[in-house]
Amino acid sequence: MKKIKKKFRIRKNSRGGIETIVLAIIVIGSIFMIGGFNFAKKNRTSSAPGSSSSGYLCCDSGDGDLCKVSDTVRFTWKGAEYALLKSDIALSEGSGHLASAPAPNDQTPTGEKIFLNTTSETYPDGYPGHETTCPAGNDFVFGPSGCVGIPNDEIIYVCKSGCSDSSGTGKFDAYFRTADGAIPDVIKNCTKPSSGSGGGDGGQEIIISPGDSKKNLQFRTFKIVEKPPAAAASWLSPYCKPAIYLYPEKETDVHVGIAPKGKLTYTIPSYPSSGWDVLAKPNGDIVYNNNGYDYLYYEAEIPDSEITKPTEGFVVEKEKIKSLLDTILPKLSLNKKEADQFTKYWLSVLPDSPFYFVGIVSTSSLDSIAPLSILPKPDTIIRVTLYFEALDNKISLPQPQIVPIKRQGFTVVEWGGIFKRDKNHNFSCLQ
Repeated sequence: MKKIKKKFRIRKNSRGGIETIVLAIIVIGSIFMIGGFNFAKKNRTSSAPGSSSSGYLCCDSGDGDLCKVSDTVRFTWKGAEYALLKSDIALSEGSGHLASAPAPNDQTPTGEKIFLNTTSETYPDGYPGHETTCPAGNDFVFGPSGCVGIPNDEIIYVCKSGCSDSSGTGKFDAYFRTADGAIPDVIKNCTKPSSGSGGGDGGQEIIISPGDSKKNLQFRTFKIVEKPPAAAASWLSPYCKPAIYLYPEKETDVHVGIAPKGKLTYTIPSYPSSGWDVLAKPNGDIVYNNNGYDYLYYEAEIPDSEITKPTEGFVVEKEKIKSLLDTILPKLSLNKKEADQFTKYWLSVLPDSPFYFVGIVSTSSLDSIAPLSILPKPDTIIRVTLYFEALDNKISLPQPQIVPIKRQGFTVVEWGGIFKRDKNHNFSCLQ
């Protein structure tokens, strides 16, 4: 380093430019020494035909015809061979639609916990409105065009970190049952994460120490560090729930905008910055980018400071939540399909607790924390969001008076829930 400093310290008045040259030489030399670097968002994978330009791949081996199972990472579970298909996945609903495999078949030969897709049990009669693609007895996953059924336990999930039943968190490796032969198209051409919704690659990055008092630039004034991958983009999640339904009186082009006071964490379909522009049909079918949907869906993290907890509500044992929902959802103007889908979803994701407080979030509060804009303007808007809070003990609270809303003309229905999964964070999930 001393020789380098003498060589380039030619004149004091050119010191800034010379130090820039020194930095360039040092960086270039460092690249050769460590085998190259790339900044955040650079691709860590090859750009073979069919692979994702964003670095996100449907399978470890690639997309489409490049999607293959591992030749070496395999094990036998319940008499069937499973091979690694995609590693380090996150699911849009965490483990909300997964459950631990029953003992004694609850672990891999190396002791890792196995989770199973439970949607074949959550929706035993098939997913309403999607019986052709989501038939009874199948595991459901959300693909590029909506709900798709795959044979029960064709994919199993091996926990890598942070997994628990219905926790909404966890990283998994996905394994495919090799006896099933061809990998289904819904897997080979999975839904790509929307921009800014997660994913991203690691690589290496230069960190320059701030406020370095040394006048001459040396190696210790910066370092090259390995960047961990960003939170893994959601893979093919066990299926999913509805949120916004559109019922125009005739086929209508509809613009739907959402603007929650918090981070959008997931949308179905991907939400463009300008909002969704869809074709809505009287029976509730929605067409977006030539794909059909039952609904438009979003999840958001809402700061707790923005949420007004209802002061009235119902306090029931967890096993009585279904009976409560069967009673109040029709009064809140949900039809049978909407109420069934609400109930099936929330019963599957609420963790065990002796009691639950269930409150009704007012429409004015919803309009404040999650404004909804729809053009043409609907004749009727029904927004049903329940506030769920797990309780250790039963408490007494006044119950709300429910006034049903009559459906007239172009009707929009939205349902969801607010639930605080993690007490250590200052936001709650609106989903």
